[in-house]
Amino acid sequence: MPASFDDLLNQILSSNPNLGRDQLITMVEQKKQESHGLLSDEGAIRLVAQQLSMSPLPTVGFADQRISSVHAGLNNSTITGQIVMIGDVREFQRSDGTQGKVLRLKVGDASGQITCVFWDDMADTVSRETLTPGSSVRLLHGYTKQGMGGEVEFHLGSRASFQILKRSSSETFTEAAVTPVVNFRASDQLRVRLLKLQKSQSEKGPTWALCSSESGLLIAKFWDNRAQDVLVVGEGSLVLIQD
Repeated sequence: MPASFDDLLNQILSSNPNLGRDQLITMVEQKKQESHGLLSDEGAIRLVAQQLSMSPLPTVGFADQRISSVHAGLNNSTITGQIVMIGDVREFQRSDGTQGKVLRLKVGDASGQITCVFWDDMADTVSRETLTPGSSVRLLHGYTKQGMGGEVEFHLGSRASFQILKRSSSETFTEAAVTPVVNFRASDQLRVRLLKLQKSQSEKGPTWALCSSESGLLIAKFWDNRAQDVLVVGEGSLVLIQD
């Protein structure tokens, strides 16, 4: 098992003194078996931690994050993606009377999309590059917070920087990075991101899905037509399912 697994294991044991190491490892192995191959060692132990009502465990050793893994409260994060939409620089007046500038764009990777907010000099710098949808960029040293609509936003201020990995004209852009949204029309709905999918070996069996939601990781089973629906939209998609 990777070294990071032992770090997570020790964190759980220190928070649960009545839980033995062997018992915890058994719980992790059981969770992996229940997931039908969806969970790694680290994924399984994080799910166990959730069930033990621990705070979310920190992610170990990442550089560029997958967009689906970005959450509010990060202070120094780096992401890479393809521009889906880009706006214009907008000027505004702050409460202290100073002038500010802001530019918004949306980037996506195979796992999802996120709105990025560039402030002041960064907004001007991005605007001068005249980037178009389809261009690939790397955004470094950003911080994250929840926007007014409740979605997590990636903010870039004076400490941040960005790199242009590939330019693209709007005529050649294809929406490959755009994550589809499927609404299963349930009365009580839970919005989740499909992280990993596993089709049952049985023809009429379910599709198993490792999902992330606002409350953490969960495993869902999709039956009948829905089993095929989630395979069509694919991993990284945002879906609404019945709880």
